[in-house]
Amino acid sequence: MKKTFRAASVAIFAALVGMTAAIVLPAATADAAPRVSTAVVGPLQEAQALANAKDFQGALVKVREAEAIPDKTDFDQYAIDQFLGFVAANLADYPTAAGAYGRMADSEFLAEQDRTNTTRIAMILHYQIKDYPKALAFGAKLAALGPMDAEASAVYAQSFYFTGNYAEAKRITEESIRVAEAAGKQPADLLQVLATTQLKMGDQAGGRATIEKLVLYSDAPEYWSDLITLSEGQKGMTDRQALQLYRLRNATGALKRADDYEIMAGLAIQLGVPNEAKTVLEDGMAKGNIGRGGKASGLLSKAQAATVNDKASLPAFEREAKGRSSGEADVRLGETYWTHGRFAEAETAIRRGIAKGKLKDPNEAQLLLGIALVKQNKLDEAIAAFSNTGGSYSSLAHLWTLFAKRKANVAKAQTTPGG
Repeated sequence: MKKTFRAASVAIFAALVGMTAAIVLPAATADAAPRVSTAVVGPLQEAQALANAKDFQGALVKVREAEAIPDKTDFDQYAIDQFLGFVAANLADYPTAAGAYGRMADSEFLAEQDRTNTTRIAMILHYQIKDYPKALAFGAKLAALGPMDAEASAVYAQSFYFTGNYAEAKRITEESIRVAEAAGKQPADLLQVLATTQLKMGDQAGGRATIEKLVLYSDAPEYWSDLITLSEGQKGMTDRQALQLYRLRNATGALKRADDYEIMAGLAIQLGVPNEAKTVLEDGMAKGNIGRGGKASGLLSKAQAATVNDKASLPAFEREAKGRSSGEADVRLGETYWTHGRFAEAETAIRRGIAKGKLKDPNEAQLLLGIALVKQNKLDEAIAAFSNTGGSYSSLAHLWTLFAKRKANVAKAQTTPGG
């Protein structure tokens, strides 16, 4: 699992959405409430107008002008920090914003109704600038104010992670996941933190289980890449099984590295499905993931030449397969149809082969059937086919089942009102 996190920067902007800088004007009549000094009000009013116009650089100049005024009161500084934090965050000057929000969170002038949000932002900003001890300090204050939301919990847990307290990071994350799931939410960021922490602690089984849960919530290719990478070290994996893993990488968008494209193409050519190699290489080149020269170019030329013969021989291959008493040729025919995008014909041929029997590996046939069904979005049937896949193909079938379930979840969300 990659040791980088994406939650924090997203959380900063989510925390700031809808915030506006407000000035407390001097009262016409004296009362006990603190007020901004008359000298400070002017530049802050100008800063507010500029910030409202999205001229944050201009607003910062005015905030600094207010800051330079002598003999300010503590409340003047608090008002200045409100503007400084808001403007600096919008300018992506996170160290300045962290300082301002930190002072506000610790201030006696902070209104109770603003305490949770201000403390939350202070924690997130200090995490962003990698001041993890201060992030933890504000996180402790935030936790004392009540339950954190998933985003804040992820940042708090990550702060523990980066200070080496993996046990506390794991505890906070697991509890936050339970709360989020009980509320019907999908805690993808929290699951990412948990998986990374588990793997760091040497809990390979726990980390894998968490990533498996994560891919049901998210289509992010990096999660699939992590999961597939954990499976690639399986002992005794054959070339055919390796190709199924690369097919899953391709299906999930996790095929990124030039080496992976070249390995997959080489396997496809070796195993008699050159059109798959041709399609994969051309796609990788079009995306800029692999160059158009060197080894990839040689593989593509070989795949293109072999594909011409492959296509021309399909009718004869089908006649031969249908005429055989054993089903192996039908399964290989179905796989070939699959690589040409003829998924319905692939399903028919593989089912015919399974029905005939006398297969080299019935489990491989079931897996290939499931993949052909996934490609047709026959997801329930695909999951059933994968459930009938055992032996050395069971772990591959499990991964493909997760992929089918994720596709089913997405389809269900798209057809559910409000989904």
